[in-house]
Amino acid sequence: MKSIALSLLVIALSLQTFGQFERNSYQTQKTRIKVGIVQNGEWFIIEHQDINLVLDYGLGNLQINLKNTDFATLNDKQTESNDVLNEERVYRIKGTIPINDILNQKNIEAQYFVELLLANQELGINHPVRFDLTVSSPNPSINKAKFRNFILHGTFQNHELKLPYFEGYDDNIEVWIKWTAYYVIG
Repeated sequence: MKSIALSLLVIALSLQTFGQFERNSYQTQKTRIKVGIVQNGEWFIIEHQDINLVLDYGLGNLQINLKNTDFATLNDKQTESNDVLNEERVYRIKGTIPINDILNQKNIEAQYFVELLLANQELGINHPVRFDLTVSSPNPSINKAKFRNFILHGTFQNHELKLPYFEGYDDNIEVWIKWTAYYVIG
């Protein structure tokens, strides 16, 4: 009886380990962020590629590190005279996404709602933000999910966050964070 229970335990752990290995075989590539803001009725779009984005494809832990210098094209006149804007600061967006649902997704496109934390230690920001997460995989049944496209979309309220770079713009700050995950064999 003990040997049967031990055998079942070994099989269960082997299946879990194999599943974990398979999920960890994804690599994040082609990361970018796009920020949309409005001032006096005019839209401004700032876009940067190769942002620091780390996603654990086994557990779903996501962390995105953004620097205020990524938004240097904003408020150029304010930047020259304001030390707060000139200091380099790191903003972290972190939390957990439903990675098991995403990797087992059978539809070409699915939408998830996630709450992630926006944090900046120097400014004392520790604020939850709701994001819409759209994940697509062209023909998942045919290509067996060789890659997935991720788009996080969220709206920040600057009256709550008081981000210095967005002073003088309308309160809503639209953020799109995009990346592609490729399945790597071997």
